[in-house]
Amino acid sequence: MEDAFAQGRRRFDLGVGEQSYKLRFADGDAPLEWALLLAPGARLPLSAARSSRAVARAHLRSAALRALSDEQVARLKRLSGRLRRTAA
Repeated sequence: MEDAFAQGRRRFDLGVGEQSYKLRFADGDAPLEWALLLAPGARLPLSAARSSRAVARAHLRSAALRALSDEQVARLKRLSGRLRRTAA
């Protein structure tokens, strides 16, 4: 953050989620926006099908981070880590 301020940056991305420490630094909330560009053509349906899982996951994750408390998010991250280690 110090580097961003030293460079005169007006915005600094603190990442996804509304954790209390971020609110102490913030003077506003600019929603994250992104787009998916799919080229028209014969492979469009396949590309859309392959992309839909990632898009749905991103929307679900964003909604969950807005709805859950910091503590709940931390518990889910710990559980996810355990599941990944078990599956490996």
